[in-house]
Amino acid sequence: MSSLPQLTPDQKKMVRAIHEAFGKEGGMDLDAAKELQRLTEGDTELPIKSLDDLNKEIGNGMKLEGGKMSLEDLEYTYRVMLAASPEQIKKDFEILLRSGRVSLVRQA
Repeated sequence: MSSLPQLTPDQKKMVRAIHEAFGKEGGMDLDAAKELQRLTEGDTELPIKSLDDLNKEIGNGMKLEGGKMSLEDLEYTYRVMLAASPEQIKKDFEILLRSGRVSLVRQA
């Protein structure tokens, strides 16, 4: 886990805004994760049946307390993605900003 990139303060703000936009009552559920994927990757479906499946795919670094993704879980997920695609958070945030799902007003 220590080999994963760390998030910058700006990236943390973007991830927080994404989590606030998609999280419900204690975090993001599977439907929210799939909606985020669909909006940012264009109609591609996450090939998972549960958040536990996603966690296994990315190295079991999420806690998934209450069966939902916390802000920390989403940050971990983006850290895994950043290892392969350094601009992933910015790309996703810009797509969501254009769609109206997130706002620049939200701050950490």
